Amino acid sequence: MYHAFTYMFKDNKFYQKYLFYLLFLGINTFITLYTEPRLKIHNFSLEIIFLYLLGIIIQFILSGYFVSCVKAIINQRDNFVLPMLNLKNNIVLGFKYDLSLILFIALYSLLIFMLTVLFYIPSLLTSIFPEMFITCVKWLIYAGLCTVIIAGIVYIAIFILAFSYIFAKTNSITVFFQLKQAITLIKNNLKHYLCSLGIAAVFIVLTASLVELVAFLTAGNIITEFLSLILTSYTVFVCAYLVANIEKKSR
Repeated sequence: MYHAFTYMFKDNKFYQKYLFYLLFLGINTFITLYTEPRLKIHNFSLEIIFLYLLGIIIQFILSGYFVSCVKAIINQRDNFVLPMLNLKNNIVLGFKYDLSLILFIALYSLLIFMLTVLFYIPSLLTSIFPEMFITCVKWLIYAGLCTVIIAGIVYIAIFILAFSYIFAKTNSITVFFQLKQAITLIKNNLKHYLCSLGIAAVFIVLTASLVELVAFLTAGNIITEFLSLILTSYTVFVCAYLVANIEKKSR
C-alpha cells in the first residue's frame, strides 16, 4: 500500500494534473471563504449567489475528478496514467456522487429532527403522566438520539471507502444506502480494506495535524491556507489509490 504515496509520479503529466486540481480547489476555497460570512448576514446579492453556485459546480468537478482517478486506477495494473480534468465528465460524475451523499445526509438529518421533536413531546403530557415517567421517556429518547448521531458518524467513517469504490464501479446515486454490497465487499477483502482505511485515517490525521501546527506557528496566515491546499490535493490522489485497491481482483 506504500505505492499510494508514489504511484502518481509514474504519470509524466501528473504535475500538470495536480496543479489543475490545486487551482480548482483554491478557487473553491476562496469562494467559500468569501461567500459564507456574507450569507450568514443575509447578503443575497447576485454576486454572492453567482459565486455560491459557481462554488457548487466546482465542488462537483473536484468530486468527479476523484471518482475518475479511482476508475482509472481500477482499470490499470502497472502503468498508471491519471485522467485529465474533463469538466463535463467530472461535473456529471461529481453531481451523482455528491447527490448520493446529500440524499443520505438528508434522510439522516430528518431522522435526527424527528427524534429531537419527539424528545420535547413528553413535556407536553405532564398533566397526564407522572413526572418520573416523563423523565424516563425523555432519557430513553435522548439515548436513542445520541445513538443515531454516533451511528451515522461511524457508518460514514467505516464504509466511506467501500461506498466510493462501489460508486466508481456503478455510478449509482443510491450508493450510500447499499450497505449489504459494502459489507460483502469488505468481508471478501477484509485485509485490503482495513489496510486502506487505516492508512487513509492516519494520513489524514497527520496532514491535518501538520496544518494545525503550521497555523499555530504562523498565526494562521496565508501560508497555512496554501499548505492546506497542497496537502489536500495530494491526499485526494493518495485516497484514490487506496479506494481503488480495496478489492484484490482490481489489481
